[in-house]
Amino acid sequence: MQGMGAYATAMGGKVEFLEPVDASPEAALRTAGIVSLAAAVAFGAGLALGGGWGAMSGIMLSGSGFNIYRAQKWWGSPEPSEKHEAVVSAIFGAIGLAAGGYSAYKAYQAKG
Repeated sequence: MQGMGAYATAMGGKVEFLEPVDASPEAALRTAGIVSLAAAVAFGAGLALGGGWGAMSGIMLSGSGFNIYRAQKWWGSPEPSEKHEAVVSAIFGAIGLAAGGYSAYKAYQAKG
């Protein structure tokens, strides 16, 4: 089963860092680094645009995006453990999307 990274193209090819080929500790560390960097950027952008509520929104929405990506990656798998991961990731993605949307709304209200 392949996720969206297998179909994403940048500079004429597959984006390798989205779809690590193994489950080694190095690949897990690389993925954790990418997620941490995205969360830090989302936090900073949210803080700059919407204060505390914006920062919370940035963190929640970036985490939600990674959870939703993970859910779609394993959703069609016949393997029970992968299917379980997809369901859990989808639930946390939906919760993060709702909380991030609410935080963005509160940030918008605070600006006005």
